[in-house]
This record gives sequence, structure tokens and C-alpha cells, in this order.
Amino acid sequence: MSLKKHFKFVDIKTSILSLYAYALGSTRSAATSCKEVIIDTLSKEFKANGANVNGIQVVSGATSSSDSMRNYASQLVQAAQRGDTATIHINNNAKYKDGTYKLETLNYDHGYHQVYTLTIKNGKIKYDRVNKKGQSKTQNASYEKQMKKYSKVGPKEYIKKLRKEFLDNDGDMEKVQVVSGATESSNDFIIYVSQLLNAAQKGSMKATIFLLEI
Repeated sequence: MSLKKHFKFVDIKTSILSLYAYALGSTRSAATSCKEVIIDTLSKEFKANGANVNGIQVVSGATSSSDSMRNYASQLVQAAQRGDTATIHINNNAKYKDGTYKLETLNYDHGYHQVYTLTIKNGKIKYDRVNKKGQSKTQNASYEKQMKKYSKVGPKEYIKKLRKEFLDNDGDMEKVQVVSGATESSNDFIIYVSQLLNAAQKGSMKATIFLLEI
């Protein structure tokens, strides 16, 4: 489904720039120059991909900015899907508040949706893809075999690896690497866990992601 006709991309770009600048603790003018160029490049990719943030490619030399852009653009798209026009406030300098934060996608892909649970205090994170019966994708032997045949990696491997990288790097999302053969799943993990961390900075104990199939 193309979302191009559902969004005014000039407004979206301005919102992304403003949100990005706000998250950096700066004004729009302070976020110009090189950041303006980076965001302009990423905004063009956002527009070209019809609001599919996974289609936004990392700008060479600006991995952190690219990942942040994906996160913030994703939050704006989710707000647009809900019809929520309230300003999204992000403070990346805020301390994480203890608690359990949850996020799950409402749409299913190949019969599975994504479920995340992040506990701030002891650093626990749960991440899985489950079907409507609550069964994990890692337990689907036929899917594992088929994916490994084409991608050389399956849910058992990439889900475990992404969780481990998050914990080994103390929640530093910049150090979580994309798993070869599972790029889209890795990008989802980076975006959604980043949103949970944003929720933990605000102390918002429940986050539900609303997604349209793109």
C-alpha cells in the first residue's frame, strides 16, 4: 500500500527536522548546516519510500543520525496513523526511569507480530516474534529452515544475537549491528527498542505501536 497520497511530505519533513532538533536539545537553526543536509537526504528517502522507514538508508558517516531519523520518523508516522497531532517530546539527556516498558506491533507479517519488553533496573529485554497463539517464531522449524536456505540466518539466530548485542553494549543502540541476512528485522529492533528507551526517559509504562502494512 502506497502512503504517499496520505501524507503531506513537506509538513512531515518539517516535523522530523523540528523533532530531531528538539531531541538534540537545540533549536531548528542550530540543527542546520551539516545536519540540515543529512536530514534533507534522509527526508527525500522517506518520501521516496512512502513512509516506510525501513527504506531509509543509512547515510555514510552519519549512522547515528540516520538511526535517530528512522526512530523519530517512525514515531511521527505512528502518530499520523492514530490521528494524534500532539507534539512528541523526546529528551535524550533524561535518565531512564525504573519500570517495565512494553511495545508490540499490531500487524502480522507471515503470521507473526513483534513483541518487546524492556525492564529498566536490571537491564532485561525480551524480544520475540509470535503468532496469534503466542508461539515463538524461533520454534517454527520449517520457517527457520526456509529462511536459512535463502538468508543464511533464521529467527533463532538473529533474535538471540540482537538481544545479546543490546545487553552487551548496555543499551547503546549505536553499537547494535544489523544482522547479515536479517536487515529488516534488525532495523525494526533498533527502531522499536529506541522508542522503548524514549518511553523509559519519559516514564511512560506502556507503548503500543500502530502500523499500517506498507
